[in-house]
Amino acid sequence: MPEVRPADVDVGKLFRNLSEHWYRPSSPVDANFTRLARSVDMMFERLRTSERLAFLSKQFYPEWRNLLETPPPLDQAEEMWRIPDAKDED
Repeated sequence: MPEVRPADVDVGKLFRNLSEHWYRPSSPVDANFTRLARSVDMMFERLRTSERLAFLSKQFYPEWRNLLETPPPLDQAEEMWRIPDAKDED
């Protein structure tokens, strides 16, 4: 991506685009944000600590290998969609 210099930015266009895509949270979300955030935290804690859910990490975070510049294994596509069955849990 080419470097953008401050002098090249059309400030009016920037704010028009922001106003079209950026809006206040809805009242229900605003009123329940703490409760919702707590639920999301609990879900991710369970995902992080449960051996039975470990297979989901590759599905939730497939981009980590790319971000860390680690080449994905050849069987990554298969692992992305694999759901363990009862014999895998033994």
